[in-house]
Amino acid sequence: MKKILLLLLIFTFSLLKAQVTEDYIKKIDLKLAKDKNYLNLNYVSFNPADGMDSLLTSIPRALNRMPVILNSGEEYVYKLVYLKEGVKIDSVQLLYLDEIKLNAVASDKLFGAVNEVTDDTTRLLTFRDIYFLKKNEPATYNALLNIVNENLIENEGTPPPNILGINPDEKFRTEMGFSSRDNKDYLLFENVNGRHWVPKKSDVRTGGRRRIQETGGFRIDASFSSISVSHSVMDFPAGSSGLELTAEDKIMNVLPWQSQTLSGGFRAIIGFGENKNDIYNTSYIDAKIMARFRLTSKDLYKNIPFISGEKPKLNFGNALAGELHFTRPFTLPFINIAFSTAKKAFDKPSFLIENETAKTAYFSFTQFEASMSFYWNTNADLENRFRLDLGAAFFDIWKADYSLDDELISKEMIQNRFQPLAELNYSFIPENVPLFGISLRYFDSAVKGKFWMKLIEFQNWGGFRFETYVISPVFFREQKDWETEGGAFFQIRYRYGL
Repeated sequence: MKKILLLLLIFTFSLLKAQVTEDYIKKIDLKLAKDKNYLNLNYVSFNPADGMDSLLTSIPRALNRMPVILNSGEEYVYKLVYLKEGVKIDSVQLLYLDEIKLNAVASDKLFGAVNEVTDDTTRLLTFRDIYFLKKNEPATYNALLNIVNENLIENEGTPPPNILGINPDEKFRTEMGFSSRDNKDYLLFENVNGRHWVPKKSDVRTGGRRRIQETGGFRIDASFSSISVSHSVMDFPAGSSGLELTAEDKIMNVLPWQSQTLSGGFRAIIGFGENKNDIYNTSYIDAKIMARFRLTSKDLYKNIPFISGEKPKLNFGNALAGELHFTRPFTLPFINIAFSTAKKAFDKPSFLIENETAKTAYFSFTQFEASMSFYWNTNADLENRFRLDLGAAFFDIWKADYSLDDELISKEMIQNRFQPLAELNYSFIPENVPLFGISLRYFDSAVKGKFWMKLIEFQNWGGFRFETYVISPVFFREQKDWETEGGAFFQIRYRYGL
């Protein structure tokens, strides 16, 4: 009788333990499904095509369900999520396995459509399945565990990626917006507004295979006023490079083509520091060096149909120009520097002011600008993104007088000083789909504005934007002899692979 009672007690405790375990499994699975963006869990991405243990070709699952078969195509990426450490946990604990099918289906998006084509994610192994493997199929469980351990060893010293979708910094109050403390804001801004490729988290996650496969490695930004090109073969471990040709001027209050120059050169973004694989914490120098050439055709400006405004009066010379952008050096704000320096040459000006006895031309040979950038987002979804540049810029103005037969009579510098500048940029990006943006720059008593709006985007063929540049007349002072009353410029921009 005692033996029967003991067996009944053991059976009862076993049932209770099994029920408690079942309750814990259900709660863990529910927590992982409901709060995936709020859990500080790590993951490793892999593709069976890269080679893996033969035990993982068919993975058993709990409750006698069909086993999981992993696809080895390039369009599949698997994300194995795990808990690296925790309370009373001193070893890696696997949690679940997701299959991500990289979506390459063509889709056209017109005038602000926000239904972006996204990757298809399927939960292949739940926590229940992982627990089943650990208890009943330890060899298969250890094969999955080895993927994590090998990745941790290979990237020792670099924090593994995590699925946390929020920034848990207690010092941030996001009710009125926030700024990232790393490179994230800068890289996201350049990805939307820049003309060249910058590193992205998605490229790091998939090794860049999807983007290169879809675009052939090409990146193009082309418009009526500039063209920038690069290719994946121009990338290097800590950055990338590209080429640019433009008719725009970075510093002066002139419209594209209004400077009557073309600038061409080389651009490179270079990461340095200890964590080159962590793009948000690596320090970057984004540099551009260009040669500027004066266009001598006096009829070029008036024959361009997409410019509206007074004929230019200021001449620019052949010059060496450049831009430098530093991402938070020594914990400072983001720093921007632009410059242009030319040899003083007064022959054959493109724009002259004539009267009955003489001719006058105005030139600018040297320009310099330095500013600091501050970023701000209205919410954690990063739908409304702001950037404020504060700084100062310098330019010189020379006056040259000529005879009626174009002989130089005299020349003198009539302006040579620094002036403050401020520029505000805003981008509207719902659900991570850029729809439109606007910028306003105040410098030398005039406002230079830019507006862009997405027109159409093809999933595999790039997208088009409409852009408008506007320059106002001067405020708070009289218009000077070399200044115009403002104007507008319209263009279409094509972006591919960016």
